Amino acid sequence: MWRNSASAYGLTARLLHWSIAVLILGLIPLGWYITTLDYYDPGYRLWPGLHRGFGVVVGLLALVRIGWAIADRAPPLAATLKPWEKLGAHAGHGLLYLATLLIPLSGYLVSTAKGDPAELFGLISLPALWSGGEQWQEFVAGLHETLAWGTLAVVVVHAAAALKHQFLDRDGTLARMTGRLPR
Repeated sequence: MWRNSASAYGLTARLLHWSIAVLILGLIPLGWYITTLDYYDPGYRLWPGLHRGFGVVVGLLALVRIGWAIADRAPPLAATLKPWEKLGAHAGHGLLYLATLLIPLSGYLVSTAKGDPAELFGLISLPALWSGGEQWQEFVAGLHETLAWGTLAVVVVHAAAALKHQFLDRDGTLARMTGRLPR
């Protein structure tokens, strides 16, 4: 089933969710590793390019995911959730959607801050829309890193809440996004 049902997310939403999750969980530590490289490190040319390319992939998948979420409404939250849990779920999802757009955007701004295009996998070149120089690059790099830390915090809370609801509350919350519903 490609579309969401009343009790679970469909295959499309699940594929988008888990693809974005895996990419983010790989990009965050890769981004931190990149900050340790100096110009003469053999990975200095390879890793930033991969980080940049997969960051753009996250942004594009996020746009598709948001469009899909508008077109194919999510199943309702478990009826057993307390009002503050429902509020937390909606806020967390909103923050994650926002982060999947803002982090790639800020990464693009870091890459193009000095007016150079952003090269993606050696195949595509995204032009710089605005050149702000070194101070601008430092500012958006700081913003990019802050957004990554904040996103990691939200991801940890999101995952912990899903695990809590699945294994302690046994309300099937995690099963809705894995496609393994209890019988």
